Amino acid sequence: IARILAFSRREPATGLTPLRLHAVFHEACEMLRALLPATMTLEVRSDPAVPAAAIDVVEREQVLLNRAVNARDARGQHGRLALHLTEADLIGEACASCGDILEGHYVEIACGDDGPGIPDGAGVAALQRGKRLDESAEGTGLGLSIVTSVVDAHGGTVFAANAAGGGAALGFTLPTI
Repeated sequence: IARILAFSRREPATGLTPLRLHAVFHEACEMLRALLPATMTLEVRSDPAVPAAAIDVVEREQVLLNRAVNARDARGQHGRLALHLTEADLIGEACASCGDILEGHYVEIACGDDGPGIPDGAGVAALQRGKRLDESAEGTGLGLSIVTSVVDAHGGTVFAANAAGGGAALGFTLPTI
């Protein structure tokens, strides 16, 4: 209940632990593989030298899995899902959900798919509570808003855009420590 209240109040995260995300990222990807149909391809790419970020241990995999399961659900039984973990230097980047301008060193986790993409003007709306990109789809519309809330509480930023070759690219950054 405490986590639900913190989410609804958009409180800053507490109990943060410095973690090197490479191993956590791969553990979450292995869990995701079990959730994907055999007809869906999962591409995983990460840099083992990515620096540590401070993150709540309980929420680390929830954020990764939430985003990836959302992409899976948007694709149905076929398609490609790509998860990438890299280091990013942000200079004057605006957070898609809150508009804050961020600068500094971050860890970036991006999730792309080869689906229909994000409808025009819906990128930021997809990150808000109760919003869905496809109103005919099942679900509560909370998945991406939970990701946004957790990332915001950790001092990170979220992004949502159409990928250059088609599909959607959604992801987040967390500040390095």
